[in-house]
Amino acid sequence: MSMRRTLAILLLAAAFGPLAARALDPQEELLRPRYWTSRSGDRVQAIFDTEQDGVVTLRNRQGQPLRIQFDRLCDADRELIRRGFMQNELPPEILDTRDASQDGDAPAEPVPGDDAGDLAPDAPEHPGDASDRELARTLPFVGTNHLRTATKNVCRIPLPEATAAFLAKNGNPDLRNLRVAVWIPTDFDPSRHWNILLATQADTSSSVDHLDCYLTALLDSPGWIGIAAEGTVMPPDSDTPLLRWATAKTLLDALSDLWPGAERWPVATCGYGGGAKHAAYLGAHLVDAKRDLIGMFLGSCDENRVSAAFDAVRPDRTRYRQTPIFVASGLQDAHANPDRAEKVLADMKAKGFRTLRLFTYNGDHNPDNGSLVEALQWFETRPGAKPASSPAGHGASAPSGPARPTGPSAAPSRPSAPVRPTAPVRPTYPR
Repeated sequence: MSMRRTLAILLLAAAFGPLAARALDPQEELLRPRYWTSRSGDRVQAIFDTEQDGVVTLRNRQGQPLRIQFDRLCDADRELIRRGFMQNELPPEILDTRDASQDGDAPAEPVPGDDAGDLAPDAPEHPGDASDRELARTLPFVGTNHLRTATKNVCRIPLPEATAAFLAKNGNPDLRNLRVAVWIPTDFDPSRHWNILLATQADTSSSVDHLDCYLTALLDSPGWIGIAAEGTVMPPDSDTPLLRWATAKTLLDALSDLWPGAERWPVATCGYGGGAKHAAYLGAHLVDAKRDLIGMFLGSCDENRVSAAFDAVRPDRTRYRQTPIFVASGLQDAHANPDRAEKVLADMKAKGFRTLRLFTYNGDHNPDNGSLVEALQWFETRPGAKPASSPAGHGASAPSGPARPTGPSAAPSRPSAPVRPTAPVRPTYPR
C-alpha cells in the first residue's frame, strides 16, 4: 500500500472515527461518512441523505445540506447510489417519511477538498451483504409514515395539543408538529428488548441532523436503536431544556404506543459540546418521568450541567446520581481537553454522582464513534441492566466487567471513584 493511500485512510479515520475494514453493502456504505467526488474533481466528505428528481442531498459533519445534480457526480458515486438507494426505493407514500421538512434548505454545491487519494481499502466481499438486502424491510410508524430498517428515517409527527399549549406559554407559540428521526437495525423486532440512544445537539442546532454523527457507532452496537426529535421551527423561538424534553417525550410516547413494552426499554442520552449540556437535562427528565436511564454520554463536555439539571428538575436523587456518566474528551480538543474534563468530573463527584468515567481519544472537538461504542458497551454493564437484543451476525451483547478503550482512536481512560453526596442548592430553571 502506498504512503499516500495509507495517510488518506488515517486522515479519514481521525475525522470520523474508526470505520470497518471490510467491504460494505451499498446500503450500509451510504450510512457512513465518505468522500464524494464530482465529475470536475471537486471532493467533499459527507453522509448520503437522499436522491429525488435527479438531485442528490448530502450532509456534512455539521449536518448542513449539500446538494448536487446526480449526473454531476463521478461514475463510482452514481453507481453506489443506484445500488444502495435507487434499487431499494420504496413506494412514494413511504419515501415521504425520509424528510419533508427540508424544503427551506438553501441548495449548496460540493466544495473542493484536499485530494486524499483512493480511500477504499482492499477487503474481501462481505458474506452478509446479500442477506442484509433480503432482510431490509419497512415497519408502520405514526400516521401514514413507515420506518425503513438500516436507515435513518426522518418524518413529521403531530405534537399533542396539551404539549403544544404548554410550549406556547414557554416561548414557542408556532409548534404543531415535530421533526423526528428513528434509526433501527436490519433485524429489528419490536417484540424484543432494545436500548434507545436519544441524541441531542447544541442550542439552535438540529438534533435530527446530528444523529448522522452516531450512525456508525449504532451499526457497531448490537441491541441499540437511535432517535432524535425537534420542532419544525428551526431555530426555535426559545431553545430551552423544556422544549428539548417535550419533543423527546412526544417521540418516546409515540414509540411506546406503537410497540408495546417500549416504555420499559432503557434510554441513554447523548450529545457533544452544547449537546452534552442538553443531554444532562434530558437525563434528569427521563428519571423524573420514571424512565430507565441507562447512561449519559457527554462528549467534549466543559461544564457540569448534570448537577444543574438535578437541581432544576428534581428527579429521584438516588436513581439519578447512580446513572453511569461517560465523558469523552479529545486530546486535541481546544474547548474541552482532558484536563478540563477532569475538573468537570471532580465537580460531579463533589455533588454526589457515583458512576463516572473519563475516556480520552485522539481527536478534536468533534464526535468520535469509538468513544460512543465504548460508552454504550459500558452502560450495558451497570448492575441490574438487562442485556439488549443481539442482532444476528453481530455476536453477543456487551460483555460484563469494566469497559476498556478499544480501536485506534482510543487513548487510556481514567475512571473516577464515587464520593459521598452533598446537599444541592436549587437554582431557578435555566432559560
